[in-house]
Amino acid sequence: MSSYPKVLVVGCGPAGLAAALTLAQNGVAVRIIEKDASPRVGQRGAGITPRSLELFEALGVLEEIQQKGRLVMPVRSYRSPGDMSDFKEFTMMPKEDPMPKYPYRNFILLGQDGLDKVMRAKLSEYGCSVDYGTELVSLEQKDDQVKVVLQVRNGICPEAETSRVEEVYEYVIGTDGAKGVVRKQLGLQFLGDNLEIGMAIGDLKIEGLSEEYWHMWGKMEDSLFVGIRATENPGVFNFMLGGSNFKSGKELCQDHDLLRAFLKKHSLGDRENIKIVEVICASSYTPTVRMVDVFGKNNVFVAGDAAHVHSPAGAQGMNTGLQDGFNIAWKMAMVCKGWAPKTLLETYNEERFPVVAQMLNITSKLMKAMATSSGDESGWKRTGNGVNQLGVNYRWSSIVVNERSKPSFEENKEPSKPDSYSENNFLRAGDRAPDAPGLRSLFADRNVAMTRLFTLFSPARHTLLVFSSSPGNIRRVLDIIRQYPSEAIKAVVIAPSDAEVEMSSRSYACDVYVDFDGHAYDAYTQTEYKAVAVVVRPDGFIGAIVETVERLAEYFSGMFVVKNV
Repeated sequence: MSSYPKVLVVGCGPAGLAAALTLAQNGVAVRIIEKDASPRVGQRGAGITPRSLELFEALGVLEEIQQKGRLVMPVRSYRSPGDMSDFKEFTMMPKEDPMPKYPYRNFILLGQDGLDKVMRAKLSEYGCSVDYGTELVSLEQKDDQVKVVLQVRNGICPEAETSRVEEVYEYVIGTDGAKGVVRKQLGLQFLGDNLEIGMAIGDLKIEGLSEEYWHMWGKMEDSLFVGIRATENPGVFNFMLGGSNFKSGKELCQDHDLLRAFLKKHSLGDRENIKIVEVICASSYTPTVRMVDVFGKNNVFVAGDAAHVHSPAGAQGMNTGLQDGFNIAWKMAMVCKGWAPKTLLETYNEERFPVVAQMLNITSKLMKAMATSSGDESGWKRTGNGVNQLGVNYRWSSIVVNERSKPSFEENKEPSKPDSYSENNFLRAGDRAPDAPGLRSLFADRNVAMTRLFTLFSPARHTLLVFSSSPGNIRRVLDIIRQYPSEAIKAVVIAPSDAEVEMSSRSYACDVYVDFDGHAYDAYTQTEYKAVAVVVRPDGFIGAIVETVERLAEYFSGMFVVKNV
């Protein structure tokens, strides 16, 4: 037996940290390594979608992210460099109020260095910390194991001595970026093209510039675009330079005095009241749109930028990587614990491939609109369930069970065809599980505060929602799951507010909540109190919507291999 953890995660960006944290919360031993000697500095992908906020709530880090982050500020698009009085002002993302099934509807801006720090702190609560200065050199799969060769730096200095070690793991998740080793070791194709735009990004300390706006000059298509955005840190701004004729990014990022002069000339002007105090970090790159041909082989998988890279428009890449990490990790946890067959891991590629393919199309269209925008809101609007990712779904997945499908849905199960990014008014298996406030425990004191569905879900188990007040219906549903490990499935009865609840005892051995405000029934049943069972997966997507115990048994028998004796 190997003395190493079951899973090795290579790369400690958001995708890797999400995977490691999900595994740790499932009680699966995991190691996460990073070739850099210390955490990277910089905002990079700062936009966090509403769907990612929901995932962060499940992982237990939402509150701190909300406290540290800020909402997207209005844009001021200036007509010419140096003249801060002549501008158009518009809102990129109008603020939206919460709804019962959508508790978070607004993007939050939090630099990736700050986000990573929050996630690392949470991961440390499970006894897992990032091993910096540890680089994957090679990997080999044999006998259902993965042998890796690691190069370990003995100290934080770049000149520190290194040593090579061999270790063995059951699984490896590569989140080591677009230039990472894992994808190359697997021999995966990375299909796509470079965009004909040069870019540079970084962080600055600026005095005298308003932090209430996102400042912009020019456009990418026929000149130079400059964007300077306030961050969550007072006095710190993130900058973006880009354009079809912008060729000096590398030179500017290496010479900070030259970068200061360039920014003055093309944006801020030579103003005494605005001063660039410090260039914190800067890097240049050519945006590319690429994705792998498959998200893994055997016991090794890729996620995040190791699996797909995209244009910088729309804040989809980092958020998509988070969902990659969550998807593979909950499935891997099920397999590692002996609950699910190893074939479950094959559905990672099945589910994520079409989502990522559609994401790349969306961001490419947004990038084109942004590049041709003439300094107004036409190319910068970011609204709807496309960019907020609340419509991301797996309706075509082979592991979801739907007893409500319309014929048109059933005819379209080919992975390359489904709309992976849009909601449908008709809730079905594979969709994101809606939230619902206004629930009160049947057995709790009336003074106890109400709760909401999201507080009942967990990345460490399935949640079975039973929409009924009939003791007979409830018992038949609960009988199905008694044969599976109790820690793997949490059953919750949701009783309608105006029905006779014939449940005077606690003999059901599960929680019972009354839907006083009717939000849960409105979101899930879409029928008049008809008995419905809904299975919510550990990643917050609906695994099954059924009206018969036979279809419920079909879902669990396909998901689990272990049964109680």
